[in-house]
Amino acid sequence: MKLTTAAGDVTFLEPNRKLLEKVGAFVGVAGPIPEKPGGADYGIIMKRGKGEKWAYKQQPVDVKTARARETSLENVALIVLSLHRYLKLGFNGVLMPCVYLNDKPKGMTEVGIAYFGGADPGDAKAQQGTDPLACLDPEDLHGAGFGNMVTAFMRCLAETAEETGLKLFKTIDLDHRPRSALDFLYFTFLIQGQNVYSLKINPNVDDPVWEWLRSTGIDEVYNLPSVPFEIPEE
Repeated sequence: MKLTTAAGDVTFLEPNRKLLEKVGAFVGVAGPIPEKPGGADYGIIMKRGKGEKWAYKQQPVDVKTARARETSLENVALIVLSLHRYLKLGFNGVLMPCVYLNDKPKGMTEVGIAYFGGADPGDAKAQQGTDPLACLDPEDLHGAGFGNMVTAFMRCLAETAEETGLKLFKTIDLDHRPRSALDFLYFTFLIQGQNVYSLKINPNVDDPVWEWLRSTGIDEVYNLPSVPFEIPEE
């Protein structure tokens, strides 16, 4: 499959079993799922029995709910336009930055970015210094060095905002939270090593993310249409 944008073509590749196993080792991938929940072929496992996925949550000041969709799109644009910068840093683990929405009282919404994923054993050794977020994850749920991956992506966001003029929200808190603490997640892209996976269902050229992505030089993605997925207690 190929989409033609004003910035050029984006080609969609089908991931083989080896690639799926590599991604699944860090975040858990279910599928292909015959029932196609929400039209997706795959599920990113967010809950297995009583165990939940956890993420680092980059929290902004709340916005009026009427602006939540617009703010979400701004954050998605920043994420997509930052992927190429992050790829250059050479991490091997999986990082899945997701825009999230949490409903708040009095017509307000928290629209931030949550980082799921896991570090490759070599990532901690490759990065200088200690993990700046290790204190937030005493159980080391993501593997040593994942905090370096998250803070590196946050720097990429800041660089993208400065270059493009897009507004990056001021972070008022950075914490470690389970999936259930995030009301709604936007799945867009997942990065594993030098591979970019599209999690979007039924990608089409009317979606601006493809032109944004192609404008940064990324012209190939693996097609992994996914939804948040739960597996009952085994």
